[in-house]
Amino acid sequence: MEKRRTLLIVLILLAAMPMLSNNRTILLWGHVKDAFTNGGIKNVKITLLDENKVPIDSQTVQYFDEGKSNMDSYYKFSIPAEPKKYIIKAEHPDYETCYIKYDVKYVGRNEYFDAPFHYMKRKIKTLQGKDLKDVVVKATRVKIVFKNDTVVYNADAFNLPNGSMLDELIRQLPGVKLTDSGEIFLNGKKVDNLLLQGEKFFNKDRQLALKNFPAYTIKNVSFYDKTTDRSKYLGYNNERKEFVMDVKLKKEYSKGYIANAEGGRGTHDRYAGRLFGLRYTPHSRISLFGNFNNLNQDLSPGSDGEWNPGSFGQGVSSLKIVGMDIFSANKEETVKNDLTARVKWDNSYYNAKTVASTFLPTKENYVASSFNQNAHQIFSYVDNELTISKPFYISSSTGWQYDNGRSWSTQRSVTFNKSPFHDNEGAESLIDRIFKAELQPIDTTMVNSMLKDKHGHGYYSSLWEVLGTSKKLPWGDSFDVNMDATYTKEKSTGFNDYQIRYMDQNHDDLQNQYSKEPTTHFRYKAWGSYNIHLLNKWNFAMGYEYEQRYRHEIHDKYRLDWLDGWSKSHHIGNLPSTRDSLLAALDYGNSNYTWYHSREHSGLFHVFYDKDDKESKMRFDLNVNIINKYEKLHYQKASLDTMAFNRNWLFTPSVSFNYSTPKGMGLDMSYGTEINTPELIKKINVTDTTDPLARYRGNNDLKNSLSHVFHLGFRNRIASI
Repeated sequence: MEKRRTLLIVLILLAAMPMLSNNRTILLWGHVKDAFTNGGIKNVKITLLDENKVPIDSQTVQYFDEGKSNMDSYYKFSIPAEPKKYIIKAEHPDYETCYIKYDVKYVGRNEYFDAPFHYMKRKIKTLQGKDLKDVVVKATRVKIVFKNDTVVYNADAFNLPNGSMLDELIRQLPGVKLTDSGEIFLNGKKVDNLLLQGEKFFNKDRQLALKNFPAYTIKNVSFYDKTTDRSKYLGYNNERKEFVMDVKLKKEYSKGYIANAEGGRGTHDRYAGRLFGLRYTPHSRISLFGNFNNLNQDLSPGSDGEWNPGSFGQGVSSLKIVGMDIFSANKEETVKNDLTARVKWDNSYYNAKTVASTFLPTKENYVASSFNQNAHQIFSYVDNELTISKPFYISSSTGWQYDNGRSWSTQRSVTFNKSPFHDNEGAESLIDRIFKAELQPIDTTMVNSMLKDKHGHGYYSSLWEVLGTSKKLPWGDSFDVNMDATYTKEKSTGFNDYQIRYMDQNHDDLQNQYSKEPTTHFRYKAWGSYNIHLLNKWNFAMGYEYEQRYRHEIHDKYRLDWLDGWSKSHHIGNLPSTRDSLLAALDYGNSNYTWYHSREHSGLFHVFYDKDDKESKMRFDLNVNIINKYEKLHYQKASLDTMAFNRNWLFTPSVSFNYSTPKGMGLDMSYGTEINTPELIKKINVTDTTDPLARYRGNNDLKNSLSHVFHLGFRNRIASI
């Protein structure tokens, strides 16, 4: 009897489900674009019809990002949450009527469906002569317009000198700060990405865009929170929005070429020059540039004529940089590709004089030193970023980086147990006087002196691939699968010639060191998650991540001064002619070999609530990560051959809350933890005596470090009186 009652209840519920579903409605979204410009169209009438062409509802399009670079004309109809076929008609007096068909096949937990775009073609008009009445046009240039949470600056409202670039315009925008490194802030909030006509533009080298894009081509500059491409594909803000600065061009400059060049020469053999060329359309960009100077800057100084002393760096650098950027996208912007390449040559010279005091328990030591260095470096990289958003979302970043450099340096220092300076004598003149005396003691306060010549050469090569995919399921949920892999090889060789004299012992320590240190490293990581998207704006994601690292290091140290007569008959940079002779100089006590492995298993749990409407925006995120980290180190040094192991369970939760209103009020709060585990090699109880004036020893008692980070921010827009 009880079973029959249960079965009857189940049948009644099943029968009622269609009626319940009929009470629920979902949104049918669509977008209208100009078939030629791919831009939004205003005042388009949209009519929703059933499959028999019977009208159901009608409306006029609304607008996303009105006044921004890529204004989007859209419509949304509320339809029953059930499978059904529709026809959607778009009408405009200046365009030919456009029809599309859409079938709602499966509802599930979906909140909306996206219909295919309406691409409307303009009608061909016949010009007819008509008498026009007199028209009086009055224009008012408003500098700033607030549109909900968007701030729009009218470029024409600012007085700029002829020939000004984008950076000069940004410096005049109220509330906007531009740093020497190219970082941009609006009322203290940092801009994540720089956009041109709605697409990323020179984000890795913002100064190139800021200092080469003419201000007269710009219509306005907007600051707003932009939904990521991945969130657009999923239909909700799965990721936090990016705060962007979007540069919109005047209509007559939406396509074109830009080219400029400058050069100069000054006193003390200072020079600077640069070349820049850009071809751009709404869906593509090709840029080439070059820069050379010995002003210690990757780019020229700010257009306001001010020099920040902090930007000079140390020493004198001669830089040569060439590069290119190629961006392209299809008409629907479902496929985007951005290729970036750079090559930089850097020749630098550095000279420093230092005076320092060391406070010891019994007495103080004074050190006077000088340091001279010459260095040459070549740096290059290529990176290609590809994004596809139909029929599923995929993003890929493939890149390669290569560095090669040489350096030569000389360091001289003298240590005293009392202050050695008399009659305002400087550090360099004091050191010159001592070393010209062939390191003979000039007073009893000298403790030791050191002369060190160094010559080094090395390279670094790294190849990486980052691949991410997302798939929206028919019932509204989604899943992600991601991969990240890096392979790196590097090698450094160095020569160090030490000449140290200990004055109290009248003893000289002469060392001719040579080191050869190749390293191989690879890392790969894979993770996936399943995302549950509920109708009440709450979202839950559960995932798993696996990461593995491997690193093999060889540290071969040689003492060439152990070879008979080497110090007197050879210069720095020379090596023995035979391998046997070189092996005879191997410093077994300081040479070591390591093989490091690590594996991490992580459980990922993410809960977030995202509300975004006309009244306010609210975002709450809770991340809970539980990590099992296993490390193994095989270490060899002289007669020592040992293994070290470490296993940690790491718990790193984080929480954040963001709230903002269209009137400009915003509240940001976040709290997170970070756990750092000490390197296993630093826990090996061995001593390194490579540096004659210092000893390095491992410490087996090193512990994990825990950091707590809390952030609280509040902002508000104050209306002008």
